[in-house]
Amino acid sequence: MKPVIGVVSAYDYDRGYSFIKSGYYEAIRAAGGIPVILPMCHDGDYPQEVVNHIDGLLLTGGCDVDPALYGEGPHRHLGMVSPERDRMELKLIELCAKKNAPVLAICRGIQVLNVAFGGTLYQHIPDQVKEAVMHDQGNTPSYHGIHSVDIVEGSVLYRIVGKKTLAVNSFHHQAVKKVASCLKVVGRSQDGVIEAVEGIGSKFLLGVQWHPERMWERSPENLRIFEHFVKSCYF
Repeated sequence: MKPVIGVVSAYDYDRGYSFIKSGYYEAIRAAGGIPVILPMCHDGDYPQEVVNHIDGLLLTGGCDVDPALYGEGPHRHLGMVSPERDRMELKLIELCAKKNAPVLAICRGIQVLNVAFGGTLYQHIPDQVKEAVMHDQGNTPSYHGIHSVDIVEGSVLYRIVGKKTLAVNSFHHQAVKKVASCLKVVGRSQDGVIEAVEGIGSKFLLGVQWHPERMWERSPENLRIFEHFVKSCYF
């Protein structure tokens, strides 16, 4: 049986529907998993029911994390937040941690993952990180890497990609600031911004700030991130 991967979706409040970009579930399929898209649901039992039926969780990109969750007021450049999505994802993360279910967290995913375990975020990199590199590539093709990430040798991420430096794409204005105590930093961009974290003692818990789901078709290193994640869900 192929492992079932729950893939978190975003939610459009004005139009009333959940949505997700195809790259996430196509990457899971290419890596050998069965993606199941998780819609927004206000039922309090929903996260537990989800975790009971999945083998792994993919946290996707999207809107900003509510800064109230890490004890801060909103920065003037804070984007749209989704309290309902925050609550659902925080609960999913908590339950997956109890189950020791594998989690791959992408972009917003690494941010909400860090907040879930007690960390904080930079709310707007251009204002809060000196001499920051460009972290939002705008209209540059999304599969194209615009800056590099230095990867810690000996980390799970290093073993996956097989190199110390990886060119990545970038579509974010927030980033991990104070790292949660159960996570360790395994990747940074040249300006010091955290680009990857791993869980300490976890079966598989990896967060990346870039979007491997937009690069995997042209980048074997990014495809291997999904393959390693899906493989960890078998056991």
